[in-house]
Parts: sequence; structure tokens; C-alpha cells
Amino acid sequence: MAFFYQTRFHFQATTIAIMALAAILPKYLSQKTSVIALAILAIAAPFAHTKLKQAAKENIGHNNAQFSFDGIKKCRSTRDFAALASQPKGLLATNIDLGALALLTTPHDVLGTAYHRDFGKEYLYQILISNPTAAETQIRAHGVDYFAYCASDVDTDAIAKFAPNGLMAQLLAGRIPQFLQPIPNQNDSHIVAFKVTQVSLRPKQ
Repeated sequence: MAFFYQTRFHFQATTIAIMALAAILPKYLSQKTSVIALAILAIAAPFAHTKLKQAAKENIGHNNAQFSFDGIKKCRSTRDFAALASQPKGLLATNIDLGALALLTTPHDVLGTAYHRDFGKEYLYQILISNPTAAETQIRAHGVDYFAYCASDVDTDAIAKFAPNGLMAQLLAGRIPQFLQPIPNQNDSHIVAFKVTQVSLRPKQ
């Protein structure tokens, strides 16, 4: 998973690097040499991006057509979050890419988001890759009221491939543990949501 996250923005980073080098290289190299170096980099970048993307897919075992690198687009709108938003305020555990979106579109707090200084994401991944029994223990320890994931996001598939006995893999296989109660889907959203059973919701603030 770390490999996937480190490479998914390679193409954008390379484009920025080419622009920066275009300004810097002429100060240290002749104009002709600088042009040749930039031309080689510009030609090689797309091929490197393709190879890295292929390696990322192989690394996470991403071969299922129902998942995609832009699958998160199916889980972005207020409409997509309608089912979760209709629930009383609580603490939500979900894919890290959905964390900030959930804060914007629902009344819930979130356990973690996709920011590198957010330690909550470490708790999230431990829940997602742990077997259902261990995941339940962690969910209850953190006071989680709701659990959700984006069914079409490649991150969902990556987690399941990484931990085939983990909670995410079990859910994708249709094996829902007793401590999770499905929340009826609305608007054909790709967000699959659950209420954690036998856990008292925290009072609204």
C-alpha cells in the first residue's frame, strides 16, 4: 500500500520537476546541453509513469475491473453520503480518502483522514487489516459508531489484497460480522456503510 501511495502522483511530480529544471539548468549547463537534458526527461517521463503504475497494480494485486484509481469519484458528493448523513452524529471509521469528505457532507466526526500528520489513519489501517474479532476490539476501544468504505476505490481493493483475512477483505467477500449492521444504501452510492451495534452513540455537541 505504501508503494501505491508513493507512486500515484509520480506523473504530476515529474511535470513540476521538468518546469523547475527548465529554470535551473541553464545556470549550470550550456543552453544546448540543457535543452537536450530536458528533452530526454520529457520523453522518458511518460514511460516511467506507465512502468510505475504497472508496478503499483502488480504490487497491490489490482486486477479487478470493479475497482479503479479514480473510483473515489463515485464516493464524493453530498448525495453519495446521504445514508450516512441521515444517521445521528457519531464517530465514523472509513477509508482515509473519505475522511475529509465525510466531515464536509455528514454531521459525523471521523477517526482519520489522508494527511500525513494525522495519527488517526494508523488506527484506521489497523482496523481494516485486522481480522474481524480484533477489528471489533479496536473499533469499540476507539468508540467508533459507524464504519464505511468506498466500494469502487482502488484503496479498498489494495487493503483487501494486503490482508486477505482482514475486516476489509471479509466485507468485500460478503461476510459481514455481527457487530456491523448495514445502513440501507441510497441513490446508488458506492459508499457501503454500517452502524456499529451495541455501542452507545455519543451525545451531540
